[in-house]
Formats: sequence, C-alpha cells, structure tokens
Amino acid sequence: MIRRLEELSANAWPGLRSVLVDGWIIRFAEGYSRRANCVLPLYPGTESLAEKIAQCEALAFSRGAEPIFKLTSAALPEELDAELERRGYVYEADTSVLVLEKLQSKEVVLPDDLRIRVTESLDNPWFAFYSATGGLNERQAAAAQAIMDHIVPPRRFVLLEGEDGPVACALTVVEDGWAGVFDVAVRQDLRGRGLGRRIMASTLAEAATAGAHRSYLQVFRGNRPAEELYRQLGYTPAYPYWYRVKKALS
Repeated sequence: MIRRLEELSANAWPGLRSVLVDGWIIRFAEGYSRRANCVLPLYPGTESLAEKIAQCEALAFSRGAEPIFKLTSAALPEELDAELERRGYVYEADTSVLVLEKLQSKEVVLPDDLRIRVTESLDNPWFAFYSATGGLNERQAAAAQAIMDHIVPPRRFVLLEGEDGPVACALTVVEDGWAGVFDVAVRQDLRGRGLGRRIMASTLAEAATAGAHRSYLQVFRGNRPAEELYRQLGYTPAYPYWYRVKKALS
C-alpha cells in the first residue's frame, strides 16, 4: 500500500519538472512545498547508491535548491535513510499518512449561514482564500497555482462560504478509487467552531460522488487538533514519512 499511496499523492500534488534517476523521481516546483521539490525513491535501480545520490544532488544544486529526499519504510534501497543521515542530511517534517477505508456518500446538511461552493478547476475565490490563509508571498502563490493547474486526475476545489465570505477550503484529488485530501484550511479567527469538520464532510461527499471509495490524507505528527478531527472522521494511521534535507553551508 505504501508505494501505491506514494504514487497517488505524487500525482495529486505534482512537481512542475521531473527527472528520472534510475528508479527515483526528482521533482522541482520553484521551491514551493517539500512534496513537490524532492526525490521520491520509489523503485529499485541498477546504479550504486553513491552515484544516484550524487546525481540528485547535482540536479538540485544546478537549480539553486537544497537536495531533499522524501522517505518511507518502503524507500529503496533500504539503507538510503541511514546513508543520508551519515552524510549529514537533516531529519524534517515527521508526517503521518492516514487512511479512511470506507468512504460513503452522505448528504451534508449545513446551517443557513453557510454554503458549499465546488469547482473542478482552480478558480480565484478558492485560491485567494487558500493563499491568504497560508500567508503565501507572490512567488509562493505563483508556484502553488502552477502545481494545482498541473494536477491531471479529477479534482474538486471545495470552498465553505459564510455570510461575510469564505471560511474554509479543501482540495480532493480522485484516482483509482482513492480520494486524496489536501490543503484543508480554516480562517484563523474562526478556528475551534467545527468548520474543519464541515469542510471535511463536504469534501468527502464530493469525493464519493466523483467515484472515490477510500480516502487518504497527510498530517504533521503532533498536530493534535487535526489528528483528533481525522480520528473522529474514521481515519487511521497507515504509515509515516519524513524528509532528509541537505542544508546549504552558511
């Protein structure tokens, strides 16, 4: 399951440029988000580990980027994490992949002061709220928009709107019966009022309508409010992932 979900999540949040390195995929997206700017060591190869790491480092340095590897227990070869640690790569962003095994289509009933807006392509209201909530600068916003525009599988951009404008958003990408849920955000001054549960319920309903039977998402380990929300929705831990980053010398 790990490798398949890693493939799905890579398709759901693509890099803008990709290079194959003997079974590994190295992706670049102008530096926005680790997921779109990292090496995915998904498949076995024939070259030596030292040669492959060197190739990935050279490609990253040529683009002015820090080499980043996204790792799971299924990363190949098995000794990769230990080798990166030996080379001084820093451990970052301890994350859990959670899975909801049975996704059912349910009608979502909202109070009169809320409504759901869903589009199949990225539009200005959704992206403006996402950018503002995330505090993206101009360069980050341009890269994020390009990433979302490059998503190939069916997408649903879900926006929860109140009487004074958007209050929460989420993105779901549906492939092979799975719904990946990304970019769940609630307006900062309205957190703790159940809007996260409402946007998730609406997003999962849209995913089920689009043909999804199961769902996955990613959450930083230790983000207690998010972890508890997803637990209440029925998500269970599937596997962890983390990054190894080679920091530039100061």
